[in-house]
Amino acid sequence: PQYDEIEHLGRTAAWAKQEGKWGLLSYSHTVLQPFDFDSVLWLSPEAGLWKTIQEGRQGLVNESGETLLPCKTLSIDKMTDRFMAVATETGTGLFDAEQKIWAVAPTYDQVVCGPEFSGKSAAVLSGNRWGLVRLGDEKKLLPMEHDEIRPWNQLLMARKEDRLALFDSEGHAILPWSAETTELPDPFANMPNGFGKVVCNGKAGLIDAQGAVRLPCEFQDVGIFSEGAAPAKQDGKW
Repeated sequence: PQYDEIEHLGRTAAWAKQEGKWGLLSYSHTVLQPFDFDSVLWLSPEAGLWKTIQEGRQGLVNESGETLLPCKTLSIDKMTDRFMAVATETGTGLFDAEQKIWAVAPTYDQVVCGPEFSGKSAAVLSGNRWGLVRLGDEKKLLPMEHDEIRPWNQLLMARKEDRLALFDSEGHAILPWSAETTELPDPFANMPNGFGKVVCNGKAGLIDAQGAVRLPCEFQDVGIFSEGAAPAKQDGKW
């Protein structure tokens, strides 16, 4: 009991405050990080990662006391327990805290990665255009020509103007552009019982959570699927 504060307790170490600065101590009283930091925040308790802040810049430290990123970055945001979106002076990239490498170099305006990307890819924004890059070698899985790329269930939804398409985490088309899709259900609100309305070529059908069109887009409108059936409208009648 010789510190001003003890916070952010991990499995093997905790942060202590002394004379206004934070340092990392192991539970065997070894100083793992010196008392140099203005503040510390949990970034991923599950993975044992802390965000350190020093003179307005941010860094990344793991539970072993290893500095993964020095306090030189503009911001660090958790995408998953493993991948962190990191903004630097040159742009934003994706840092792999497990492998301790840049999975996507910090050269983009924005980077998005989550469970839907399966640790294989990331959506990247540059000059108001989105693309999909593979982690590691940054191969373009989807070209930088999309107005939007975002998660949709366990898939990725891409948009070009009013057209939509679905892809997996490796850029393979699940619902291709040729389907001329203009409407997809909100996977969180408008897919009761695992199905929702999809509109292709101006006609409505039903799509499931895996991106498969289960009721062909042949109707003026469709309703909520339940007990093996769904209401459908054709020629003004239901």
